[in-house]
Amino acid sequence: MGAAVSTVYHNLRLRHPTLDLPVIDYDLVLLIQPMLMLGISIGVTFNVIFPDWVITVTLIILCIGNVSCIEVLITIISSFTNTLDCLWWFSGTSVKAFFKGLDTWKIETILKEVVCVLFLLLVMIWSI
Repeated sequence: MGAAVSTVYHNLRLRHPTLDLPVIDYDLVLLIQPMLMLGISIGVTFNVIFPDWVITVTLIILCIGNVSCIEVLITIISSFTNTLDCLWWFSGTSVKAFFKGLDTWKIETILKEVVCVLFLLLVMIWSI
């Protein structure tokens, strides 16, 4: 709490390096703060009302829902990249294999990032 207060106090005096504006964007703060307070209030209320296992199961269900949404997005993206299969008719199989490898690499990269985010979220949940 003290670090947050001291950081805000320090940033109140700072100005933008090139424009005559403060570093803190007060319009953005006015947009974010009510939703932040609402989310904190709901989270604290649920933490008091529900046992720990209900909160953990709910967060796991939310994470699984996010993974399924990402899988749908990957399917949509891959359906658009399948239009590159028409290049096989114009060229040899090496170009087709290159684009297929590129698509696979993109999907694997996205899946690895999703797994890392979910693992970090799980660690954060367990540390609470």
